Amino acid sequence: MAAVFGWDSYSMSPRDPPVSVQLVEERIGTSVAFDDGDGRLFVGDSVGHISTELDPNSEGSESWTHVKAHNSALHSLCHLRGRLWSGSSDDIKIWSFLESEGQFNPTGSVTFKETEIPNKRQISALNTNCLAVHVKSDKVLSASESGVLCSWDAETGSLSSSFNEPDEVAICSTTYFDANSAFTGSDSGMIRLWDLRERKHVKVFEPWRNAKMPRAQWISGVAVDESEIFLASTDGNKSLVVFHVGSGTVLGTSQLKETPRTVSFLGEKILVGTSDSKGSIPAFNLEAKAAKPKFESTLRSVYGLAVRRTQQMIMAATGDAKVRGKNRPIIDVYNGSTRPSVSMACAAN
Repeated sequence: MAAVFGWDSYSMSPRDPPVSVQLVEERIGTSVAFDDGDGRLFVGDSVGHISTELDPNSEGSESWTHVKAHNSALHSLCHLRGRLWSGSSDDIKIWSFLESEGQFNPTGSVTFKETEIPNKRQISALNTNCLAVHVKSDKVLSASESGVLCSWDAETGSLSSSFNEPDEVAICSTTYFDANSAFTGSDSGMIRLWDLRERKHVKVFEPWRNAKMPRAQWISGVAVDESEIFLASTDGNKSLVVFHVGSGTVLGTSQLKETPRTVSFLGEKILVGTSDSKGSIPAFNLEAKAAKPKFESTLRSVYGLAVRRTQQMIMAATGDAKVRGKNRPIIDVYNGSTRPSVSMACAAN
C-alpha cells in the first residue's frame, strides 16, 4: 500500500513541472508496480512509456516489451483485478497485458462529465500525481494537482466519488489505509484521513506540529504498514515522520540527507527513495531510527518502490542509472536480501 510521487529528475525540484520529458535519450523510471496476480513487474518512465519483461522467470533474461502510454511523464502505476492503471499530467489510462502475445492492450481510460466534479475543470482532475489500490477494494484512487481525490470503479473505469482538498492545494500523494479509507498528503504539508463511504475527511495529521519541527512544504509520500497501524510520511523539509494511526502520536522523526521521492513499508522496515541514493536505499524502524544494513542499490535516484507480499516479501525499486553513457530506467529487485537479486535496464528504443 505504498504511494509513489515522483517527477522527472531534470526538474528543479519535485514540486516543479517536468521540463525535460522530450529528452528521449535521457529517461528515468518514475513508477513501478506488481501484477496483483502472477507478480509481473511493470515500470513507467519520464517519457510516458510502460515496460515489462517478457519472460521475468527466465534467469538472466532482459527481453522487454513497451507501450507508449502517455505523451508526458508517467507519474504513477498500479494494478488491480487484472488491469494496469497509469496516470500522467494529461490523462489516466487502463491496460491489460496479453501474456500469449507479449503485448499491452488498451482497455479504456477514465472519463466523467464536468458536472461530476463541481468547480473543477475536467483536465485538472486528471492531472494525476498518484494512484493507489487496496486488495480488498474494487476502487482505484487518483490524487491530482488540482486538489481532487477521485475514486474510480476498477471494472468499468467510471467515477464513483470525488473529494476536494479543503485547503484547495495540490494533493501530492495518497495511499489506502484500509478498504474504506485513505490518506492524502498535500502541498499544505497536512495529511488527511478520508472516509471513502461518508465522503469526508475524519482526521488530520500535522507532522510539523506533532513532531515540533518546521512546517512541511509538501508531503512527498505516505505509506501504511500491512497491519494498518502505522503511517509513514516524507516531506519537502527532508523529514521522515512515523505516526501511530489510532492515537495520532508521533513515534519518531528522522532528518534525511537527500530529498525524498517515495516511501514504503517492507515488513517493519520503512524504506525511503531519494533524489540521490548514493548507492543505497535508507531503511528505518518504526521509531524512524536508521536501521542496518541499508539496501544496496545500482540507482542514482529512486523514484518508485513497490512491495509484493507473498511468503517472502519481494521489493522492486526504479529510478535511473548510466547505461552506456545515457540515463536509463533501471529496476533493482530484492528477494529476501538487502542486495538486489536482479538489476535490469528497461528503456524502450
